[in-house]
Amino acid sequence: MLRGELGFTGVVIAEGGGLTTLVTEGLAETQRQAGALALAAGVDAGITWEDAYLGGLTEAVRAGEVPERLVDRAVGRVLDVKCRLGLFDRARVDPDRAEATVRCAAHRAVSLRAARESIVLLKNTDGLLPLVPTVRRIAVIGPNADDVPALLGDYTPWPPGAPSPPSSPPCAPTHRTA
Repeated sequence: MLRGELGFTGVVIAEGGGLTTLVTEGLAETQRQAGALALAAGVDAGITWEDAYLGGLTEAVRAGEVPERLVDRAVGRVLDVKCRLGLFDRARVDPDRAEATVRCAAHRAVSLRAARESIVLLKNTDGLLPLVPTVRRIAVIGPNADDVPALLGDYTPWPPGAPSPPSSPPCAPTHRTA
């Protein structure tokens, strides 16, 4: 409907676990099948670490379950948008500056300070929290109490060196190609 009836020619992107939803809602039995269904339906890219558009889709293409022309179609749409935006016209990133800037000591110090200063409710300054003065500990209980990815939020990059969440691969290593 989006492309046929509405004439949309842009890129369709799945995000926030959208491809996994195909499995959890019973539309697909596996990530591999979810990727194949999404690609056939016109989803061009997935921006989360879902196997549906990583290993699972790659395996499905190699097994002949998904025509390469569908991958070519999706890649073509993404490259078309990038070309129209001028992303290939000139280098937009100075790799040496990025290497020196990303996760540099000064930025990490600012992040640490912001994190420390944002934990104001844990201090219960001026009795802001509805707790009696004798309370010394608070239990955090529930399915997300010790679920690091849930605590970090959807749009948080996974910290370098941290164990990866069960549903996601570790962050890709930083590297440059010539």
